[in-house]
Amino acid sequence: MNLLPYTWAKKEQTLLSLLKKLALNEQEQILVNEAISQIEDNSNENIVLSTLKRGFSQLAVQQKLSKTGLTFLTEIQKPDFNTDVALASMTWI
Repeated sequence: MNLLPYTWAKKEQTLLSLLKKLALNEQEQILVNEAISQIEDNSNENIVLSTLKRGFSQLAVQQKLSKTGLTFLTEIQKPDFNTDVALASMTWI
């Protein structure tokens, strides 16, 4: 099951459209709905994504993460080398 297609890594699919497609358990859906409302309120997507990672990680530690939720967490934690390296290299200057 490929929850997030390869296009997610290329940012061709927005975080908002991806979150709206997810169907998760109740606790996970609360986190996703909060993220959707933050994005719709023009919050920074990187901050929203970081908050999602933290929330899903806490559920994983408590062993309350569904299989779909675990797949989602795994995908959003994968590094995006194009962005991550560019941001890191800016701090080296």
